[in-house]
Amino acid sequence: MGGEVRIIRAPGFDADYWLGRCQGFRVETAFGAWGVVEETRFRSRLDRPDLIAVRVGRLPRRRVLVSVEDVEEINPREGLLRVRSFPDEVPAGLGHVRQRIVRRVQRHWLPKPEA
Repeated sequence: MGGEVRIIRAPGFDADYWLGRCQGFRVETAFGAWGVVEETRFRSRLDRPDLIAVRVGRLPRRRVLVSVEDVEEINPREGLLRVRSFPDEVPAGLGHVRQRIVRRVQRHWLPKPEA
């Protein structure tokens, strides 16, 4: 969606405002309910979070970090965030491990570009 977030019925406040205040909102994908926003994480800016920690699953429940770039719609009146169908799930605190694994796979198992 290119970083644009659609806001449903929220006059006077922009997407950045609601992204920063979405703790407790339900999170849905195109396939239905997915989890609940547990916290927002600010890194690059003070007025807009970079990541949203979502509590997902039944038992055991786990926390997944979702980039705000994956948020498609915010409905503050219903306390609802809609994210794209399959966000790049990164269990909280393990982003650096995932990046190392991806680099290792790319280096060792993907074909090398021919010169």
